Order: sequence, then C-alpha cells, then structure tokens
Amino acid sequence: MTTEASVDFRLTLAQGVEAAVDREGYAMGVSAELCHRAKEILILRMLARFPTEEVLSSVTALHPFLRKSARRQLVRELKRQAKAPAIMLADDMDRRALAPTSEDPQRQAEERHETAHLMLKIQAGLSELSAQEREILDLRLKGFNFKTIAAILGTTSNAVYVQGSQGVKKLRGLYHQPA
Repeated sequence: MTTEASVDFRLTLAQGVEAAVDREGYAMGVSAELCHRAKEILILRMLARFPTEEVLSSVTALHPFLRKSARRQLVRELKRQAKAPAIMLADDMDRRALAPTSEDPQRQAEERHETAHLMLKIQAGLSELSAQEREILDLRLKGFNFKTIAAILGTTSNAVYVQGSQGVKKLRGLYHQPA
C-alpha cells in the first residue's frame, strides 16, 4: 500500500510533467491531442524512472529537465504522427454539447434552467464521493487512461477502474433522482 506522501509526490510529478508538456507543446505549436499522448507516455516514464522523491532529488535542475524531456517526447509523437494516417476529430464537441437544441426562446430558457439544476446536483454529488473517487474522476476527465492513473496513484489499474466506476455510479444515481 502506498502512503499519502507517496501519492502526493506522484501527483506533483505528474502535474510537473503536464505543465512542461503544455509549455513546450504551445511553444512548438502542436495539437492538444498530440500533447495529451505525450503527457501520458512521459508521466508513465517519469514515474518508472523516479519511483520516490529521494531518487528524483538526484536531478539538480528539475524544471529544465522536464521541459527537455517533454520536448523530446513531443518530437517523438510528431514523428509517429507523420507515419500514421490522419484522423479528423471535432474540435467543438463541448460547445455543441451545451448548445441549445431548440430555436424557441422559452424552450432555450427551460434548457438553461435544466442544465443549471443538473450542475447543482453534480456539485452536491461530488461531496458524496470519496477523495480517491474524486481524484480518479478528475484524472479521467483530463483524459488519462486507467493505467496512467494507476501509476500516478500507486495502485492497480483494476482498482482505479472499480473506484472510478463506483464514483460514476453515484453521480448517475443523482442524475436519475427526481427534482
């Protein structure tokens, strides 16, 4: 079983890797999808290379090291992408999901009210989740797969799947409750 300090260290390292990849990805002008793939791979590599805070302390200049590693991983991903066939993805899925479905102004107002009510239910439901379930769902919403989350949290991917499923089940129960 991992300690709380170990999990905090892993989360901090993962956040450092995310920040470095975001910064270098922006500087290189690469897509968000490519940055996301680079983040997942680099987080797994860094957690394997630096399993404890003591091992990481051997790196004298951490931030430049992370940025250099991020740049290298992004170049690898660009090369890999150049070899793979292109796939088109919708960039505006979030906007389309929240866009009104009706032309009628009254129906649009009702939809906004329903959305606001659902958001309040979700916010209340998040307080019912355990800290582990919230952390797993947060990382899943950031797009990480179960293997990466397990490496960050220092547990198995099966445990991450089960706890994440329990959290989603709790939130689904809120959605289906009558107002």
